[in-house]
Amino acid sequence: MPKELKQWRLITVGIVKRKVADIIKEYDLPQETQLLGYVVHIEESDEFLAVHENTSEMERWGWSHTPENAKLYRRSDKAIKVAQRCKSEAMVCSLFDTGPQLMVFPLWPED
Repeated sequence: MPKELKQWRLITVGIVKRKVADIIKEYDLPQETQLLGYVVHIEESDEFLAVHENTSEMERWGWSHTPENAKLYRRSDKAIKVAQRCKSEAMVCSLFDTGPQLMVFPLWPED
């Protein structure tokens, strides 16, 4: 897919593409902070998608109250596709390891 088209698709779903270094600076995170990947999060119930299985016979969803148990996606576009299939209003967040704790930041700004 051409880069311009990919960026247009990200803009149409409201995703703000930011560099990891910019997020670390903005939130005053430790310099050793690492991006682990992307997680699906339901803010209202503060749950993270932990299990998602989709077969021809069934679709199974499992949720966790902690990001440590969340299903981790390496690519944001895959997490977005899964989040769009959730029955609840789900958002995709970046998951960061700061050393002493994990932190999540939404990919798109809140209204």
